[in-house]
Amino acid sequence: MIKDKIKKEKGISLISLVIAVLVLMILTNIIIYNAKDNLKIGKLKEMKNDIGNLRDKISSFYATNGKIPAKLVYDNEDAIEKI
Repeated sequence: MIKDKIKKEKGISLISLVIAVLVLMILTNIIIYNAKDNLKIGKLKEMKNDIGNLRDKISSFYATNGKIPAKLVYDNEDAIEKI
């Protein structure tokens, strides 16, 4: 009687379990890959905004003072001569 119940019960086979785990691993890798790309895109957008803010600040400084707030000093004269 117990043997009959065991034979009638159907469970998940090892092959289907392995396939399910592999599918979950593949989906997880895809999600992680996309999340990394989204983080990089977000950082690039922040950098673009920072550059725009700097451009605006420099423009307003130039309009007020008539000069750019930077001094160019070339310490390496050998590099200039090679060009």
